[in-house]
Amino acid sequence: MSLTAHVEKNNLRDVLRYLKLPKDAFEREDLKETCDRIKELSEYALKIVKPKAVSIRMSKSEFLSIEPYAKVSKNLEWLLSKSEEIVLVALTLGLESERALNRFSKENMADAVIFDVVISDLAEQTGENYQED
Repeated sequence: MSLTAHVEKNNLRDVLRYLKLPKDAFEREDLKETCDRIKELSEYALKIVKPKAVSIRMSKSEFLSIEPYAKVSKNLEWLLSKSEEIVLVALTLGLESERALNRFSKENMADAVIFDVVISDLAEQTGENYQED
């Protein structure tokens, strides 16, 4: 099943948290250059991402029969114990975001780290905002 996935803006507060920057970073003069670059790379990412997602529904027994199935966490075990149906979702932000990350990795590692965090946040938002067709 295909999904409609979208993202309209980046959560810059989450980006700050992932980068271990203070919450007030956008107000601080000593972090102005870094924060300006975060904003620029966020705007660029929003222009190039093309989110897509697919999903598959299955019963809990079908999911548990997939080999190799490993109990990866107590939380997953608990969630599965409360579930009758499982939905697996795979999503992508598109090839252009991967190409941009590779380019930044070769040109400027600081930009690559920031861009990676920015697109990771966009991927998380995409996963939270998808809707089944």
